[in-house]
Amino acid sequence: MKDKEVIEKTLINQRAGFETRNVDVRELLHNSNPDSTLYVTENERFDKDFAIHDKKRRMEEQYKKDLAMEKQRLERLNRDAQRWEEMAQQEAREDARMAYKTEVFKVGKKNTSGMPYNPITLEYENSDKGQELKVKDEKSQVRAYLRANNLDSRSNCGYDILTGEVRRPVELKEDIKGKYDNMIVGAMTQNPAPKRKNNIW
Repeated sequence: MKDKEVIEKTLINQRAGFETRNVDVRELLHNSNPDSTLYVTENERFDKDFAIHDKKRRMEEQYKKDLAMEKQRLERLNRDAQRWEEMAQQEAREDARMAYKTEVFKVGKKNTSGMPYNPITLEYENSDKGQELKVKDEKSQVRAYLRANNLDSRSNCGYDILTGEVRRPVELKEDIKGKYDNMIVGAMTQNPAPKRKNNIW
């Protein structure tokens, strides 16, 4: 009974545990329960090709390495995409700020006049400021026309005192007159000119 292996097998056979009760060691090792940790399939038991095992191990290691590299690549790609998006947003904000300054203030208006029209061609700019200035100038011409017509109708007779010819009325451009016809008619209705009789007040 000095053989250590025989002693261990004897102790296992005499064990009182439920799993190994009345179970021989040979039966426990070679016909173990599939649910136990001693169970090994026949394919794995007789698979002694260490080259294949080493290849599988190396493929698993390479797969883990490739997976880590792909994860790192996606993280860097997302970080770069986010950085480029932030740069695009910042550039858009800068463009909007410069456009606002150019439109409202005089920043970015070097070598340009302060009014929205061309001083050489006397044409208005094709912008909101240009159209606003055009409307303001047209209304100024209409007011000047109304004032001149009012002075002419109240201060002069119907003929030229030097030549005796019939005096020409105060004129206004047809396009402006047609555009502001309601304004002109309303002003003349509120302040009509006195009637003449034989060119005499």
